[in-house]
This record gives sequence, structure tokens and C-alpha cells, in this order.
Amino acid sequence: MTKHPVFERKNNEIVCHLLPHQLKAKNSEKRIIGLVGGRGCGKSVFLSAMALLEMIQGGRIILLAQTYKSLELTLFQEIIDRFTECGLKPEVNWSKMVIKYGNGTLFGFSYENVDSVRGLSAISMLIFDELSYAPEPDFLFKTVNPCLRGSLRKTRIFFGTTPKAGSTWNKWYKENMEDRDIYTATMYDNTELTEDELELQKKTIKDPAAYRQEILGEIFEDTVEFCVINEDDYPKEFKGRAGIRRMGIDCSGAGCDFNVFTVVDDNGIVEIVKEQVADTFKLTNIASELVKKYSIEVVNIDNSGGFGQGLYDMLKIKQPRCTVNQINFGQSAKNKDVYGNCRAEMYFNLVDRIKSGFYVDDEEIRNELSYTSYIITNAGKTILVPKKTIKELIGHSPDKSDSLALACYEVSDPIYRSPTESLNIAMRFVGI
Repeated sequence: MTKHPVFERKNNEIVCHLLPHQLKAKNSEKRIIGLVGGRGCGKSVFLSAMALLEMIQGGRIILLAQTYKSLELTLFQEIIDRFTECGLKPEVNWSKMVIKYGNGTLFGFSYENVDSVRGLSAISMLIFDELSYAPEPDFLFKTVNPCLRGSLRKTRIFFGTTPKAGSTWNKWYKENMEDRDIYTATMYDNTELTEDELELQKKTIKDPAAYRQEILGEIFEDTVEFCVINEDDYPKEFKGRAGIRRMGIDCSGAGCDFNVFTVVDDNGIVEIVKEQVADTFKLTNIASELVKKYSIEVVNIDNSGGFGQGLYDMLKIKQPRCTVNQINFGQSAKNKDVYGNCRAEMYFNLVDRIKSGFYVDDEEIRNELSYTSYIITNAGKTILVPKKTIKELIGHSPDKSDSLALACYEVSDPIYRSPTESLNIAMRFVGI
């Protein structure tokens, strides 16, 4: 995330341009040097610079990242970019995750298979990307330390990471060690970021604790959780009925859990119906009665496990005047830059509506939402904790909050259209 080259060639010399916090870390004489900071503060750029400088001097490097995918998409590519800036062309083996230049070699691995480093030797540098996601310290160092034998160069360890609540490394970051320097930075310390880039990163942050960790790089205690909504976020008063009526239907599988039908308008919940049945005809009749009763214009049906397919097919036929959409919680979000899937996007859309005055007086829904927390992935995407985790905490599946989130979700450019809508479109094309 930089606009200007980190390296440039001047009079056959390589000149390095780093931000102040990156430069401090680069100039440290300690054996272990780390940059702990908020997202976008320049950790990957710093680590890639250290890798290039070591390789052109003939060093052998082990690079470890959270997953092979994150290794490939982030730091591996960053290192190649650094060589390009210098006008140098390394040998790159993407399948084996190996970069060679002269006598220097970099071997890439993921924390998922850290044992694969066994057998390598004469390693002069270790680079740990997103160290908060690595195995616990004793295991990691015990695994990689044998690889350092035989090196003729001073062995050094560089790492960069965004803190992670609950990480086994949090205590390690705070410990005092003689041969170690850890530098901290916030996202705002990266003066290369544009206002738009800053705003995009901040959009994924939904509560103060997440802001302090993900943007400011603060190291939390292990008990901190990021909740989708706080009690103070709920409006105290109901504005009154207004707007079009919509319905969300959370479908259970084979009669387990509940099928929940939630009708809403722009200002709050109109009615909730819970039924523990697996009969598609009965479910269709319930949905049809609610559509007629409230003149519902849009219905969003959960089809994550395929359980809503029959209801979707029958409701399209029985209610041709109503737009019926089927949604898979795991499908891609509309805003792919912020959310890891549709489920997270739906819930935060609901939270935004609540904060804007959408009235929720159902205690069961508020309880389900209070136990719904989220995490931010290494790729910077927001996802909710698994539904299984919430179920273990509250003793049942969060069916009502799922249904409410579905009801409030705006499906843009729906793939699935009602028969009447499809017919109208066809008639316009033929000029009828």
C-alpha cells in the first residue's frame, strides 16, 4: 500500500525510502525486530524491504505467513515488487514459493505446515508475517531454530503483525527482552494512504474496540470481543409505521430449529411467526397469508442449505405480485472489499438500520444479537463468528435475528425474479 517506490537505483546504488517507523525498525541492531501496528501501516512493505536487502547480500530466508494464499497474494508479491523497483530480476518459483537472486534464496511457508521447514539449514533471516496468527511462541521457535545452524551471517528475525484479541502472542509482545525491539504504528502513520483508502479500511470497523486494534494497533487482553451491536445502539422510541413491507424467512432443515417469518417496514418489526415444521406446503401457506395480510412487496428467503428452495419455487407461483429472492448466507457480499460474505453484510446492514432508528423490542432478537460477534480476517474482510458458536452460547440457533437480517437486506440486481416481473420485462422487449 504505497504510491512511491520503496527502492530506486541511483548511480548503481540502491536507495531505500521508508516511512519513519519503518526506518526505525530497519536501523535497529537487535536480533529480533518487529512492527506491530494497525492495518495499512506498512508492515508488508517493511518486511519485503528487509527480505530484498538480505537476499542481495546472499542471505537465506525462511518466510512464514498465515496461509499459502495470504503468502502468495501479499508478501511474496511485495518482495517481487521490491526487486522490480531496483531493476533486478530474481528467479521465482510460484509453485514451490521460492525466490532466488544470486546466492540469496527465500523459502516461503505457511503457519499451517510450519513443520515443513525442518531440514533447511544455514538460514540467516526469519520473517514472520502476521505473527499474531502463528502457533504459540515456544512451538514456533523450537521448530525453526534448528534451521539457523550453519549460517555464516548474523541470524536475525523480523516480523510484522496487526494485533489479534486472544492471540497467544499478546503476552510475548509486552515482555521485556534484551535483544529485541518492537515498534508500533497506527494506520495514520502511513502517509502514503489516500483519504479514500483510509475510509475504506475504517468501514470494516464497527465498534471502538475493533478500531483500537485494527486501526490503532493496540494490543488487547485475551477477553476482548468485537460485538456487532451494543445496548446503547438501540433507539429508545418507535417512530410509527412507515414504508414498504418486507419479509425475511429463515428456513430450518428437516424440522430442526425454527422456520421464522419476520415482517418489517422502514421503522421496525411488524410481526414475527415461528413454526417448527418441514412441510413446504404449510410454510408456503404461512408466507402467503402474511404477504396478503400486510401487502408485502419483497420476500428474502434463506436457502443456505437448500432448505428454502421449495418454498421459494412455490411462493413465486402463488404470489406473482411480490418480488421473491433466495439468498445464501455464504454467497459473496455486494461490498466485497469490506465483507467476507453475505451473512456479515446482512447483519451489519441491520445494525446500521437499528442505529438509524429501526425499532427492535423483541428481547430474543436483542439477546441473539448481543452474542453475535465478528472478526476481521487477515485479508481485511469482516466476517461473523460461526453460527455454531452463537448457538453454543445461547442454547439455540439465532433464527430470529437471521430472519430479521434477511428482511432488512436490500438485494440489488436480484438474480431471481417473480413470474410477473419476468413477464413484464419480456413484454417490454417485444413491444407489447
